[in-house]
Amino acid sequence: MSYYKNSPVLEKLEFTKIRDLLAAECSSHLGKRRAAMCFPSDDRDQIIAWQEETAEIVSMIAVGEQIPLGGIRDLTDILKKLRIHQVLEAGDFLDIERSLYAAKNLNAFFRAKKSGYHLVRMAEYGDALVVNDDLRTRINRTIREDGYVLDSASVELGRIRKELASMTQAIRRRMDQLAKSSSLADALQDQIVTVRGDRLVIPIKVEHKSRVPGIIHDQSASGSTIYVEPAELVPMNNKVNQLEQDERHEIYQILKSLSEECAGEYHTLKSNMYQLGIIDFTVGKAQLAIKMDAIAPRTLADTTLHLARAYHPLLHRETAVPISLHMDSDTRIIVITGPNTGGKTVTLKTIGLLTLMAQCGLQIPADDGCRLRVFDRVLADVGDEQSIEQSLSTFSAHMSNTVEILHQADENSLLLFDELGAGTDPVEGAALAIAIIQNGRSKGALIAATTHYAEMKTFAMTTAGVENASCEFDVATLRPTYRLLIGIPGKSNAFAISRRLGLDEEVIAAAKAQMDSESIRFEDVLTQLEEKRQRLEKAQGEADRLW
Repeated sequence: MSYYKNSPVLEKLEFTKIRDLLAAECSSHLGKRRAAMCFPSDDRDQIIAWQEETAEIVSMIAVGEQIPLGGIRDLTDILKKLRIHQVLEAGDFLDIERSLYAAKNLNAFFRAKKSGYHLVRMAEYGDALVVNDDLRTRINRTIREDGYVLDSASVELGRIRKELASMTQAIRRRMDQLAKSSSLADALQDQIVTVRGDRLVIPIKVEHKSRVPGIIHDQSASGSTIYVEPAELVPMNNKVNQLEQDERHEIYQILKSLSEECAGEYHTLKSNMYQLGIIDFTVGKAQLAIKMDAIAPRTLADTTLHLARAYHPLLHRETAVPISLHMDSDTRIIVITGPNTGGKTVTLKTIGLLTLMAQCGLQIPADDGCRLRVFDRVLADVGDEQSIEQSLSTFSAHMSNTVEILHQADENSLLLFDELGAGTDPVEGAALAIAIIQNGRSKGALIAATTHYAEMKTFAMTTAGVENASCEFDVATLRPTYRLLIGIPGKSNAFAISRRLGLDEEVIAAAKAQMDSESIRFEDVLTQLEEKRQRLEKAQGEADRLW
């Protein structure tokens, strides 16, 4: 797994986009964080376990089961506080209570569904969730949903608040009396009671300040009004301040005691958070699988890589064209040819991306029967690799990647080369492409490569263990069909396309004259093979219709 954490192949094959889709399917921060840190494994047993977990959840969601994920919270920061015995804030306890609520719900859910859905993997996560109703009850009796510490949290807090409320009411009644007193009517700016610095005061005209003995707490911007706390109420206000301090102290003691109780459950809370994160993440994988209409591939210990009507997961299923291919110990190399924009690169990315997905425990968009092996490394040189920053041409950038790929390749590697040998003299490029394939083959790797070179087509036709494939192109419409044809090398179709676009026959004839006779015969053979394939396909389709 360490290789994939630092591998550029995740970006090259767009696996990072799959992770974004996966994160969107998770309901909690814990699940989304796991999705963001999702990497392929090279441990077959681990991959099989992940696939079984995903399949178990898919089986439930597919028939309408609602998995109760409400209440899952990320307690990472709270656990850090508990570890050093820091007093938690009221909101922290609410997160703990909700997390315990989620654990209780999911524990009960998986217990109830275990036999009906033959749950094994996910039942283990459900059983590992610890239910602690005592701590939940303690939190609920202590803190209200808005974070307010309840009067019932302790006898002392209830007493303090009762006395505080009584004293505050007495002060307000007396202040109201003074504000409405006829003897002070001419001295008051307004018949209201207001607050300044946590003290109840009344507004007095500055020229009458001697009429109300007391403490001046504020003055208006114009200087015409002062805000006075009457002297007779100072002791009562002092008492209120003392009670408020007592209230804060008692709340602190309550939260401290509750924090110590939660600290005693540190390992339970940490374990629950881990289990809840996995459950949410696995539900996300299952929901993504259902959206992609995906299937669980078989993970094999041998060299087989078999895709049946597999789709690139980032393309729309309605318009994408599936691919099917088979690679094993007898056919370790596939050389894919055909015109530009014909789907060759998408084919490479599909092979690599579905492999990476499967090794993360993700299901893949394909038909049943897909079999994938586990690769220690998926190594890819795909896309335009021109590097302005490093002053490298396209050829140099591709070759730098290729050198590194061959350096890392072994019998447990999947190598993907896009336009191998391109960007330089065709003769040298073709020779290099063949030599690179042979080098990778000598190391036992499985290899899929795209190319335009006729020499590569010939190499594939004449070399055991190497299979030709092509991306179909409809010359009549000048459009690729994106169908992958196994066993048939592709034509560049340059002359046919040029003719359809109106290039003069004399120019085309002159171009053909520049080709050697062997190349012309090879292209003629490919044309005859393609025509024969189309006739057979048409005949098969008619036979199927009549049958």
